[in-house]
Amino acid sequence: MPISPFRFAATLLHRLDGARADLALYPGRSGSVDVVLREGSAAALLQFSWSDRLTH
Repeated sequence: MPISPFRFAATLLHRLDGARADLALYPGRSGSVDVVLREGSAAALLQFSWSDRLTH
């Protein structure tokens, strides 16, 4: 099911007040996401990526 980048980010950040997501989508159905959540002097970073490329 296709999903827009806006909807993907909104779903990912649901209930994470103050969080920011940077999305990169590439041709070939691959991409990456960086999510940053800051509170005071503390910060949390979640990074993940995906690829449609088969590995053997």
